[in-house]
Amino acid sequence: MPHKTGNLSSRRARDNRIDEEALVDLFVHKQKWEKCTNCSLSKDRNAVVLYRGQIPSELVWVGESPRALEEEVGQPFVGYSGDLLDYIMRKVCSQAHREVRYSVTNLVACKSHQIFFQEDCKISCVCSPNHSQISSCFARLDEYLEICRPRVVVRVGDISMRTILPNYPDILIDFADFHRLFPVFASQSSSEIIADERTRDILYDLIARILAGLNKRGNK
Repeated sequence: MPHKTGNLSSRRARDNRIDEEALVDLFVHKQKWEKCTNCSLSKDRNAVVLYRGQIPSELVWVGESPRALEEEVGQPFVGYSGDLLDYIMRKVCSQAHREVRYSVTNLVACKSHQIFFQEDCKISCVCSPNHSQISSCFARLDEYLEICRPRVVVRVGDISMRTILPNYPDILIDFADFHRLFPVFASQSSSEIIADERTRDILYDLIARILAGLNKRGNK
């Protein structure tokens, strides 16, 4: 029908325009933050880890901080946990017959660790980012979410779940089921939560519920 074809063409033109604008904004975003020195994490980092995924994004996963492998690759949620998340997303989307544009980022864009010396040896110990470091990186996260224009934001990990994102109160979903069912592991990092076999069914269910919610809202 001509009317429907016209609507489809208009929507595609709008989506293409949004994609182009987002890519320009993303380029500026990367230039702005890749040399950030706003907090103490910048002193010992090897690289800034900003994001990976499709921009703009219907769904954004927010973890805590990059680990060594993520810093080496330059992207968050890589390795086993990232591969698993991608696999589950593809499988659930296939079952739902729906594609979802998604991306991943962290509360802070630099590896969070403490350095201390023991018997003249320099030791680096992975730790969670503190309040000051998270606050210093909040403008970067807020800017990234604005570029993505997500319909759903999922906070994964103990620190991430306790961090308030005031500009996105209506679209946040916490990975709360994990904390309710496995409280003893509530302090696990975002990558550990996704990789934990005991959370696999919960992750499948969460993604399925997110897709169902997106379908109900329709493509606006």
